[in-house]
Amino acid sequence: MIIMGVIYEREFMALFRARALATWAAVEPFAKRERVINPLVGPEFLTLLEAFAAKAATMSPDVGQRMLKKWLASPL
Repeated sequence: MIIMGVIYEREFMALFRARALATWAAVEPFAKRERVINPLVGPEFLTLLEAFAAKAATMSPDVGQRMLKKWLASPL
């Protein structure tokens, strides 16, 4: 949805940053091995998750915390 421009990347990244990093850390060795041993999935297997996690790793966790504080302080 980020790639298609449906949602804002910064906000989505801040929301799912920690989960994307943890998920990729857990599946990375399996995904990379599957790319090698299974020609049916090919080299693109889970590349979007890998790319999202790589980009998420460049974002400071403080970004999400600042966004949350700003939202909480805004009036209804």
